[in-house]
This record gives sequence, structure tokens and C-alpha cells, in this order.
Amino acid sequence: MSDFITTKAYAKVNLHLAVGKKATDGFHQIVSLFHKISLYDEIQIEVNKEAYSANIIVEMLGGPLVEQKDNLAYKAAALFYKNYQAVNSHTKGECKIKIVKNIPSGAGLGGGSSDAASVLMALNEIYNFPFSVGLLTQMATTLGSDLPFFFCEEAALVTGKGEKVKAYKSKEKPYILLAFPNVSINTKKAYSWVDEDKAYLEELEPQKRFLCSLVDKQLVWDNSFFNSFEIPVSNRVAEVKKALELLRRYNPQSRLSGSGSVCFSLFESELEMENVAKETKKAGLKIWQKKLL
Repeated sequence: MSDFITTKAYAKVNLHLAVGKKATDGFHQIVSLFHKISLYDEIQIEVNKEAYSANIIVEMLGGPLVEQKDNLAYKAAALFYKNYQAVNSHTKGECKIKIVKNIPSGAGLGGGSSDAASVLMALNEIYNFPFSVGLLTQMATTLGSDLPFFFCEEAALVTGKGEKVKAYKSKEKPYILLAFPNVSINTKKAYSWVDEDKAYLEELEPQKRFLCSLVDKQLVWDNSFFNSFEIPVSNRVAEVKKALELLRRYNPQSRLSGSGSVCFSLFESELEMENVAKETKKAGLKIWQKKLL
């Protein structure tokens, strides 16, 4: 007898992203406003608890080819079983994970991290919630600094290396047009470009205070928002620069998400978004018309 769960792993955008100077540990601190959007990967998880050993199989439909043990969803399942076996030495279970990829990789939308968080939550449910959300979040941090956000429902102020999350619910739910320029950006490389260009901020505390004031008001947008990756990335990746320039013909406040490569614009009306989408499709960009959750 198998246990079966189907779930959705939602993408995120960084509405605002300030990057600090690289610390002595080699990492950058950030201050960012993350928000989930209605673009998602579809995940099916089947567990046979009577299987002799905890064998994990991941099937990916769409997305780049990745060695199974390098896949974040696989790593999440392996991490869950490792921790579960520590409290239940008789753990059994063959775990089959099927992921239909709709979120592009290397796009700044957190697709891999969202998949991993969803796998952790689904397995926790299948095994009757042995871990609290807090413990799952601590586990997730070992897989990637942005994973803790994906345990939030909607939006969050994210600080530190990405592991410090203050969740909130936003009043505004604008439409969002996503433009993917058919190129992937390596996050580590993007951070090196920020360093090369000195595009980081020496002091992040004012940014944190500023975003805290918006979060307290449950707002999602301010025209002073920026992304520290935007100039370094667009100066080196022509496809990103072209996508941003195209979106800004219609909405000057268009932004890059994360370290790229997806660019986005927010709209109050669905009709306005649809009109801009028609124009941007002509340029050969992959387009999604979605909404903030």
C-alpha cells in the first residue's frame, strides 16, 4: 500500500533585493522582499512504507538534465529520511518523486528551492508530521539559504544570507508579467559580478528599516525598489538587458528577479498585462501572465 501526495511548488520573485558586501565567511548578506507567484512546478510523491530500504527515485519532466543525487528534490528527500531515521530506526519507504517543471532553471525564481521545500513538507505529512515547521525549516537551511522562505504562505522580508524570514500577508495582489530571455544565470557568478562592479551596499540596516515599514503596512511595491544584480547582470548578459529594455517601454518600474534571468512587471489590471504580453512575445521572449499570491 502506497501513500500518494500531489502538491504545487510555487515560484517567487524578489520585488526588492539589496546585496551587501561579501563578509569574511565568503557570503553576502541581503535585504529582500520575496513574494510567491502563481507559477508553479507540479510534484507527485509516492511512498511505499513497506519497502525494505529508503530508496529515492526522482523523475523530472522538463527542465535541464541533472544527476539524480545533485537534484535538490532528491537531496531534500534524503535529508528527511536521514533525520527521520534518527528518531525512528525502523524507517522503511521507497520514495518516488515526479516533478513537472514549469519554472525555468537559473531564472531567479527559486524553482529548485521551492521543489525541495515542497518535498520536505509532503514527506512530513506522509509520515504523520514527525517534525514541526520550525525543524523542517532548519533542515532546509542546510540545502540552500533561500529555502526557508518557501515554508511561508505568501510573502516575507528576507535578511541574513536568506535564512532569516519575517512572513507577512500583503494587501495588494497585482498581476505580474514574467519575461524569460531563454538564458540561465549562475547565481555564484552573478555575485562575483556584483563584487567586481562594487554594486553592493556597505550598509544594509537602512534598507531593512525601509522594508520593515512597508511590511508593517502590508504593501508590496515602492517605486524606489531596486535589485543589486540588475546592472552587473544586464551589462554582461545581452539577452537580459534586451528583456529589461523591452518591458520598460511599457512599465519603467520593470525589474530583474533574483540574480536573473527572468525580468518582470507588475500591473493593476489584467487587460493592461495582456496588452504588454502581446508586444513582448513578438520579441521572442517566453512569457507568463500570472498573479502575486
